[in-house]
Amino acid sequence: MRTRAAAEQGSLLAAYLEQLRVCRYSDSALRQAAHVLPRFFAHLKEQGVPELCAVSEAHLVCFLHHLKQECRLSWSSLHVFHRVLRGFFAFLEKRSLILRNPVAGIRLPRERRLPSGV
Repeated sequence: MRTRAAAEQGSLLAAYLEQLRVCRYSDSALRQAAHVLPRFFAHLKEQGVPELCAVSEAHLVCFLHHLKQECRLSWSSLHVFHRVLRGFFAFLEKRSLILRNPVAGIRLPRERRLPSGV
């Protein structure tokens, strides 16, 4: 049986995806959001975070660190997750569902690459 928090997250996900459709985001952006957000919600549940308004920068950093270290995601994939989370929390902030976007202060480092001639 789904909890109230899970039902709320599901309805917010549906509303966010609809907003992306209305704003004519690409199919790729919609698929990314539909993939990233449920994974993030599952992580919050594992961490014991009951509601989205309780999410802090520390929770997000923990999630991104988990993805990089334990799931071994590439830097480009990590940036996709970060971008989706930033957009979703901006959506929540714009609708006054949270007071502050906890992703706004998180910057991911760029991947260091050698010059192409090396």
